[in-house]
Amino acid sequence: MSKRTEDLGTQMVAFENAEIIAGHEAFENHLYTVQSMARTMALMLVQDGELVATWLRHRKPKKGKRIALLERVGLSRRTKAHSRNAADALLEAVSCLQKMAGVHAEYMRAEKGSSPIRDDTNKP
Repeated sequence: MSKRTEDLGTQMVAFENAEIIAGHEAFENHLYTVQSMARTMALMLVQDGELVATWLRHRKPKKGKRIALLERVGLSRRTKAHSRNAADALLEAVSCLQKMAGVHAEYMRAEKGSSPIRDDTNKP
């Protein structure tokens, strides 16, 4: 297995075992894990798409199973484009997660800056 795949496997295990309701630190760790997973998958998508596209362009099929060169080139370009679009979508999801983390941080600052908890037990 490649290092990249092992890293993704480790990140997936951490994602599955996370207890995000345990506290704010657990939530932030979970967010970091999701972001790193998405970045790793985006990188893998781009690299795999480029490998497939290269293979399609330079493939020499067995006799009787010819695919026209223009068709192979077109398919390789579409494959490469789809992998890049998928990677861009994953990176956009990461940026949304970063915005969500920013909103959470603002909420935490506002929560810390607010007045102490009121004691409503003394109501008449």
